[in-house]
Amino acid sequence: MASLFNIFSKNKINFTPAKFTECEGEIYNPERGWYKIFPFVIGNEINLTEAGYSLSAKECLVLVRIDIGNYADIELPEAALSEMRKIIDFFRDNRKDIILRVTYDSEGNAMVREPSYFGMVEKHMEQVAQLLKSYSGHIFIYQGLLIGNWGEMHSSRYATDKYIQRLMQLLVKESGCNDAESNAFFGAVRTPAKHKAVNTYSGMSIGIYDDAILATENDMGTYQNVADELTYESVKGLAAPNGGEAVYAEGYSDTLSDKQILDFLAKKRVTYLNTQYDRRLLDKLDNRGLLDTIGKRLGYRYIVKKAGFVKNGSVFEITINNLGFAPIYRDTSSSLVIEADDGKSYDIPLKLNLARRAPEEGIEVSIAANMLPENVKGRLYLKTVRSMDNRQIIFANSESKDGNVLLGEIR
Repeated sequence: MASLFNIFSKNKINFTPAKFTECEGEIYNPERGWYKIFPFVIGNEINLTEAGYSLSAKECLVLVRIDIGNYADIELPEAALSEMRKIIDFFRDNRKDIILRVTYDSEGNAMVREPSYFGMVEKHMEQVAQLLKSYSGHIFIYQGLLIGNWGEMHSSRYATDKYIQRLMQLLVKESGCNDAESNAFFGAVRTPAKHKAVNTYSGMSIGIYDDAILATENDMGTYQNVADELTYESVKGLAAPNGGEAVYAEGYSDTLSDKQILDFLAKKRVTYLNTQYDRRLLDKLDNRGLLDTIGKRLGYRYIVKKAGFVKNGSVFEITINNLGFAPIYRDTSSSLVIEADDGKSYDIPLKLNLARRAPEEGIEVSIAANMLPENVKGRLYLKTVRSMDNRQIIFANSESKDGNVLLGEIR
């Protein structure tokens, strides 16, 4: 990189902004989008080669569901923990952001599959949480607390507030995941009611996974009071990601307009959705021309709307909008990149973090013009990365280069 000069002459500015038009289609960014479920049963044969055939370069997320029901009444042996590590390592090595759900049941029969006494559930929670500790930054979301049919925290003798509060405390304590600003994983529970039960006990950021989205007016009992709890979910959804899967059920979604569906998903701040289930509903949404729109808006979709010199040329300002349903949740870093006509390149850090900012609020970032190199002519770009691993965050602007948004030219 060429060195920067602190001397600036505004009289030499001739800035032409880019067009700032939106590109077509979904952008494949980390921590957002469609996912597939990859189910495994510990104690049975684990076929990761077969799982690899289902991985898609167009899906940054995977939901890894690990069934430990074969060990319900004994502590997890090292062989079982080793198998779990092998599974997580596989998806980590394939650069997927992992939504992990460990459960006793993948048959809809938790009352039979779960341990016969709560002390063993506690021990398993400790073991799983300790395993997660070594995967900080690679697990995006840990869903549930082991219990319930398919790990969905219902149809279980341990689904009361008393039990789930204890399990959440163990999860946080043993995993060390208690800092919303860290790279540690986010938690997720099944309903707003359960979120209220554990939120004040957790010390970590917790989202909601709703596996009955659009099934009925209250998402098949997900909401006890739709208006109040949807508002609650929207507020809490700025701190941790929400998502799940859609269900057709009795055709409730057929009664809703496109706008009502999009507004509902935006209010829920949906970051991730199952691409396989429920195909009846997904196909209907596709036939309405709505599925692609939903896919584009899952999670965040940032676009630069304006850039230029303001305040008599003393400040360079960038305006960013989020067209998605939700923010990005882990910290980001941005810089102003200048590719000069003489072949030199400049990378100037900006004071900008997109994480956990409401999509409905515009974002502005500025830099003093005297921080730019003197008398340089060339193209200006905005570069944004996820801070923990420098993975690039692609914006929805149609004019870009190597993932960086073209802001304009100085001539």
